Amino acid sequence: RLGLGGPSGLSENQHSREAGFANTQSIDLDGTGDFVDTNYSNAALQTLQRNDFSFSMWVRAPYNTSFCFFGHSDTSGALSGSFQVNFIYVNAGLQAVTGTGKSGNASWSQLFLLNNAKFGSGNANNWVHVVYVVKKGVDNSTNGSQELFLDGSSVTTAATKTKEFHEATEVSSGHDGLAFGADMEASSAAQHMTGQIDECAIWNLALDANAISEIYNSGAPNDLNVAGTNYTQSMVDGLQRYYRFEGSSQSDLETDHSGVGVNASLEGNPTASSETPS
Repeated sequence: RLGLGGPSGLSENQHSREAGFANTQSIDLDGTGDFVDTNYSNAALQTLQRNDFSFSMWVRAPYNTSFCFFGHSDTSGALSGSFQVNFIYVNAGLQAVTGTGKSGNASWSQLFLLNNAKFGSGNANNWVHVVYVVKKGVDNSTNGSQELFLDGSSVTTAATKTKEFHEATEVSSGHDGLAFGADMEASSAAQHMTGQIDECAIWNLALDANAISEIYNSGAPNDLNVAGTNYTQSMVDGLQRYYRFEGSSQSDLETDHSGVGVNASLEGNPTASSETPS
């Protein structure tokens, strides 16, 4: 299942705060069935959605077709929840990034970013760092927020729902999927991505702007298991999934480098690529 390319040479800014970290591989998704299954159980995914959470990934794509960066969709229960971030391609002059979701079966406001310079034909096959942060409301009368960061900077926000709705959210039987490179819909993936993804991570907390800027690191990934200045030890401790896609075997590519240790399943036929952010 692997199509390993030779690792590219490392530039100075590809070395992290800690000696020994190197980013030499990503994975290549073909747009027809490839995706990364994060293997969340129903209970773990329900817990994630009932609290604050953050996603981070690096994406390199032609940006000439629609796809889902990551997602979980559950529509079968009265209190079901969902969230997904999508790239919508209409034509060479019209593209959008959207964020949608619901808590306790109550829909969030839509996050919407139109014709951003990071995407589209003018930025085809360039790496973009995508971070998505969700906060639940602090009480039952105040909505929470969802916020999108591209290459270390906040680009758009929208409301989610109150604490009450978040804490009521359930995951229905058969809707335990959460994918990178696609959206998990009713136990099958859809909206598959074409291109490369790398350094995919999930936290059970809301990263702040300073931490996200440090993770972006001017375009050179850092080791997310190592605290820095603004990316603190509490954030390291909140890391729930961390897929680096390094190594020569299938099990290497699927390894979860967070302290949780739930390995991914590479579905379809993703192959290793020497293309990496730098």
